[in-house]
Amino acid sequence: MSSLYWDLPYNNCNYSYIDVAVDHYGFSTLSIDRLGVGNSSIADPLSIIQLPAELSAIYELTKMLRRGSLPHVPKAFSKIVHVGHSLGSILSYNLAAMDPTASDGLILTAFSQDFAYIDPTFDAWASKLARNNQPRRFGHLPTGYLTWANASSNEKTFLYPGFFDPAILEFSESTKEPFTTGEVLTLGGSPPIAPRFNGPVQVIDGDQDFIFCGGDCTPTGDPALLGGSIPGGVARAFPAAKAFEAYIQPNTGHAINLHYNSTGAYKVMQEFLIAHGLGS
Repeated sequence: MSSLYWDLPYNNCNYSYIDVAVDHYGFSTLSIDRLGVGNSSIADPLSIIQLPAELSAIYELTKMLRRGSLPHVPKAFSKIVHVGHSLGSILSYNLAAMDPTASDGLILTAFSQDFAYIDPTFDAWASKLARNNQPRRFGHLPTGYLTWANASSNEKTFLYPGFFDPAILEFSESTKEPFTTGEVLTLGGSPPIAPRFNGPVQVIDGDQDFIFCGGDCTPTGDPALLGGSIPGGVARAFPAAKAFEAYIQPNTGHAINLHYNSTGAYKVMQEFLIAHGLGS
């Protein structure tokens, strides 16, 4: 999904992260579409649409926000928090590792550093050429833009049955966005740690996250992991962080924002930022 994920035009926007962050807590937000997705530019899916290029775009936008030079945003921001979902969280993590001064805090949703379940995810997706899968929406895209096969693949990897509105699955499938061969080939290039990032870090995963926890993010009992959970293991990547919290959202799959209790997670995120001096 594009940046619509953060402001879902579904059920009177009752699933909107932005509504909670802005209207209830007074934050300002900027949603970013990855390259090749939503309103961002379409480019070669192998040689250009790769994680390093997407990271560079986010970095430049962040610097423009700090300088007050982003078009149509006539304000400079002294505090910037990067809030990501899934691949967006991977990019936010890489940003903190590359330049620890770029962000004042991180919230990494649908994220862990356990990649054992990536192959099963791709198996479940049974990926197709995007232009063949949804020709009305993606017929103009070249070979190399891919998407999962159908709603069943979507449900298995993103949602937890019984805890989402059945109609939101259809909505999600009709608004899904492609990924590229270039993204897949550069997915494993993240550094193991972000040693100099000293801001607060929160990792939030649904307890049934298939992609990063194999469907079970609850505590494993492994003493090497903070709280004994896969999300808690991310703490090892942030040795200098001012604070670290791993929060596991109950009755939720990978796509946290599409579940009935999504606003509960949004509140946890805002309260974490406020508690660590990053409120409005």
